[in-house]
Amino acid sequence: MSKVLITLFLCVVLPLGLMAQQASVSKSDTKAAQKSEAWTPSSAAKTQYMRETGYRNGRPGYVVAYRKPLACGGTNDTSNLQWLTVAEAKAKAKSGKRCK
Repeated sequence: MSKVLITLFLCVVLPLGLMAQQASVSKSDTKAAQKSEAWTPSSAAKTQYMRETGYRNGRPGYVVAYRKPLACGGTNDTSNLQWLTVAEAKAKAKSGKRCK
């Protein structure tokens, strides 16, 4: 009887709990992604750049940023991306330099 209960728990209850947890996490991730979409590199270019530079899961304390902003004629590929520290990225955004 106890083997049946353990099997039931492992096959039914545990996966349902994990799915519910993943659903709640993905909702908060989606909201965060929508807020930051305006200034972040496209996910495909960013992912490719992170793989090419050897930091597949990101670098602690760094963000990926455009060298030349898209609004100023920059391209949306890996050659136009760079790692910046969080402080450098904030300073770059705060300076508000426009296209030359």
